[in-house]
Amino acid sequence: MPKACDAVMITSLLAAIGLAATAAPGSAAQLVSTHKDWISFLHEADGEKLCFITSEPKDKQPANARRDPVHFYISTWTKAGVTAEVSIKLGFPVKKGTDVLIKIDGQQWRLFGEGERAFMANAGDELKLIEAMRKGTRLTVEATSERGTKVVDTYSLAGLAQGLQALADACR
Repeated sequence: MPKACDAVMITSLLAAIGLAATAAPGSAAQLVSTHKDWISFLHEADGEKLCFITSEPKDKQPANARRDPVHFYISTWTKAGVTAEVSIKLGFPVKKGTDVLIKIDGQQWRLFGEGERAFMANAGDELKLIEAMRKGTRLTVEATSERGTKVVDTYSLAGLAQGLQALADACR
């Protein structure tokens, strides 16, 4: 029977393959390394690198809400000049007109929802969020589904700094 961390890694790898497939259909991401609760991946195709780290929530409330897999991503596309893009796969379509909130140690960031994903509107805010993530120990994501279900996902930030270093090293 696989250990819990193995199950998380397998689920994250499957999600990573899905993320990479949106960038280049027919190809897969390669596992680079694991860092406590964060896993780093690299995908190369047509001279472009897509690198990202991902994590799954440690707690999802309400626990009985029906959802697809949930992942927090920080991604870099070298060719496009995108570094440290924050996105969240929520596992359900977000209710239109509502924000997705990230909270860390009393600070809050608003993201916009697009389908089952949430993104930061301002790249400058992404850097502030990532810095707060480096200093924090846990992060919560609050969102409302199309059906009106309010969810709160709690992520561990253990290993994030090492994962970000792996991201930087893999996507030079």
